[in-house]
Amino acid sequence: VTADRKKAVNKEIEQKFGAFKRKKRDVGVATQRQPSSVHQTQQKLRPKDPPSQNVRDPVRERAQANYAAVLDELHNKFKGLKEGCFPRPKGCLCVIGKTAEGRDITERRMKDADCKCKEGEKGPGCPAA
Repeated sequence: VTADRKKAVNKEIEQKFGAFKRKKRDVGVATQRQPSSVHQTQQKLRPKDPPSQNVRDPVRERAQANYAAVLDELHNKFKGLKEGCFPRPKGCLCVIGKTAEGRDITERRMKDADCKCKEGEKGPGCPAA
């Protein structure tokens, strides 16, 4: 009864509105044609030549010089510090051990003399010179 009723309703709709649905093709993908005003490039784009390596780049040279200066400043800042000590704005922060849970025990030292190894000093944190 329901199938018959559906067929009747579909016929009625088709008579009133016509075939308003796009008819599906059995094979392939439904494609839409683009208007001729749409520009499509037919040629394949070839990769561009890589830039020449022997061109002098002043920006790159300046950046490399700045990077070297920063590295030099860092090396000077850390030079002579005891092992496990890190510079702070005033003094340094030294790791002096570990807790049972594995966390670092740190100590804040305010004097540079406490942070750095003295000439000929041997012992914990100072390399044998």
